[in-house]
Amino acid sequence: MKRHASLIKLSREHHAGLVLSKRISVCASDVASQTSMSHTVLQSLANELLPHFEEEERDILPILQGRYDAERTRALQDHDSLLRLASRIAGGDASALTEFGQILSAHIRFEERELFPLYESLITTKGTP
Repeated sequence: MKRHASLIKLSREHHAGLVLSKRISVCASDVASQTSMSHTVLQSLANELLPHFEEEERDILPILQGRYDAERTRALQDHDSLLRLASRIAGGDASALTEFGQILSAHIRFEERELFPLYESLITTKGTP
């Protein structure tokens, strides 16, 4: 899907997030893999996901405020849920991995299918940010 130039980097990062969520689902039932995957999730959070969330919250979500508040709120709630689950993972709760992967996948699909098109509709009518 062709994206507005301001979203290309974020969409590419979404691909990496989907790959991570798939990797989580594959190892979810293997206790031996969970420790390694927990480490991978926490590294991805620090190096990729947090900067990604910050960019969305700084550059994308404010533009939606007032017109698409429900979608904006969902994105923020998803970010918060992922951070809470990551905190549990960091505390040694490998059972949070499966839910983390499921929410991450659903969140990315929501952004690509719903949130980003709404953002694009607003910036094309207002002009490029």
